[in-house]
Amino acid sequence: MFKKLFYLILFALVLGLFALPFLMIESQPLVMSDIAYDAEQIDRAKSLLKRNDPRRLAPGEIATQWIDEAEITLISGYILSQLGGGAVAVELHPGRAYTQLTFRLPENPIGEYFNFSLSLSQWSDVLAIESLSLGTVAIPGWAAEMLRGYANKALLRVPEYNAAMQSLNGLQILEDRMLVVYQWEPDLVDRLKDRGRDLAIDDEMRARLLAYSKQISAVAANPALPNEVSLTEFLTPLFFLAQARGNNPVEENRAALLALSFYFSGVDIARMLGVQLPSGKKVSKRLTLSGRYDFAQHFLSSAALTLTGGSGIADTVGLFKELDDAKGGSGFSFTDLGADRAGVRVAEYAISNDTSARKMQDFMTGRPSEKDFIPDFLDLPELLANDVFMRDYGGVGDPRYNQILEDIESRLDQCRLYN
Repeated sequence: MFKKLFYLILFALVLGLFALPFLMIESQPLVMSDIAYDAEQIDRAKSLLKRNDPRRLAPGEIATQWIDEAEITLISGYILSQLGGGAVAVELHPGRAYTQLTFRLPENPIGEYFNFSLSLSQWSDVLAIESLSLGTVAIPGWAAEMLRGYANKALLRVPEYNAAMQSLNGLQILEDRMLVVYQWEPDLVDRLKDRGRDLAIDDEMRARLLAYSKQISAVAANPALPNEVSLTEFLTPLFFLAQARGNNPVEENRAALLALSFYFSGVDIARMLGVQLPSGKKVSKRLTLSGRYDFAQHFLSSAALTLTGGSGIADTVGLFKELDDAKGGSGFSFTDLGADRAGVRVAEYAISNDTSARKMQDFMTGRPSEKDFIPDFLDLPELLANDVFMRDYGGVGDPRYNQILEDIESRLDQCRLYN
């Protein structure tokens, strides 16, 4: 009985493996490209690849670069055209990316196209696979993540891929585009010796950032913490550490909030500063405010800009200023403006003077809820096309626009922190 069952299972597996190519290869393309790769398009694609080549940077230099959906499509399509043909469609939203790819196969009896669909979500410095489809075969997210891990280990043996992965030190997916932080590392030993010489960060700030980076890693590694978690779960332990260190409260608060901003943006602080920490498994979380990833994004980038104010950290990385300048294609949102203002208020209160800095530490170590420092902004107008925004609110400075701003400030005034 058991022997027959074993052979039956074995036969089913062999049959499944035999049928797999017929399920993964299709006769119709999933994506059609309207890009004609003439000399002009080829030159543009090559120019984009050259612009984003981290090898143009000096050793240890940090740079930020925008890449939008159209550029990703152009570069990917160009690479596919060199490999035999195909097309790519990319859709970017805050914290998420959706990709569809069609690759034209050599002539064969099964089919002409290999179609591929991928959905990714950002968890600080990791892009996790949410769903993956190869032709008509849907692969569960956990299985796709396992395959990605195996593929990454294999690809790390390729010098060019390894160098590219080492140069990447931060990523933020926004509406219609992504912001990438590069840090070129041609030689690991030289990097550990020389990194940080050009950063306008003194030794005390460097030590603070490393201390809070370790605390963040410890919090993220807590198995009781869900993968998607409120920002407050990190703020409380960070300010416990700030209070316990007992040093200048203004600078401790500044470093704590900056470290959290870097973590959210996927920047490895130790690597940025050229410090080698004990190896260990890194855990990434998807941080939210009011249940939304983009609110945490706006809150932390605005806080970081307020905290740095043109200091060496902001000037060198350029990340927070780039995020602040981003004008997404989804339209104007007063909800985002509310999250921005909450981030500014928290940062201002955290570093105004020693008294307010200590009060901030007392407040945050009291395990506050989100509503204690960021009110409900979800009912405010958002995703307004420019013509609708101008029609209904008249633009910046119009009384109708100012009325919404006053409402935002009034809501903030009523939060427990600002009382």
